Amino acid sequence: MNPLHVYDYEELYRSVRPDQYKTISGKIIISASAFNDRERKPSVDRSWPGRDPKDARQSQADGITKLFAREIRSTCNVPIFDKKQRQTDQHAVDVLHRPIINRPDEPDNPAHCQIECDPSIEKDNSFKRLKEALAGLATRVGLIVKPDSMV
Repeated sequence: MNPLHVYDYEELYRSVRPDQYKTISGKIIISASAFNDRERKPSVDRSWPGRDPKDARQSQADGITKLFAREIRSTCNVPIFDKKQRQTDQHAVDVLHRPIINRPDEPDNPAHCQIECDPSIEKDNSFKRLKEALAGLATRVGLIVKPDSMV
């Protein structure tokens, strides 16, 4: 299935577990670990009119942060280095709509998207840079939905 276009203005939600953020002087700091992904393609959910951000939670103990497609594309710079550690290029970062429908091992999620790079990220240190950039964007927003334990 070809991915559908995610517009720059779109808001995207990410579920954040309690061990993936901390509060320092009243400010919520979201950890890069909140964007861990085995395939190096962190998942987010599109926000659609009438969709409750709570629907993006993996559990009621999770909070929800918000990212914007435009910011992901424009500020998540992931450099590519040669063997001598000279920057030769940069990964293009994009958000692709990849709905989860009729998979036996996962619940349906028509809002599912993935943050992907071209070329694909193959090295852990490059993926770490992407996760840190995403965490920085998420920290600016904080949690738009607090875990049930904080309410």
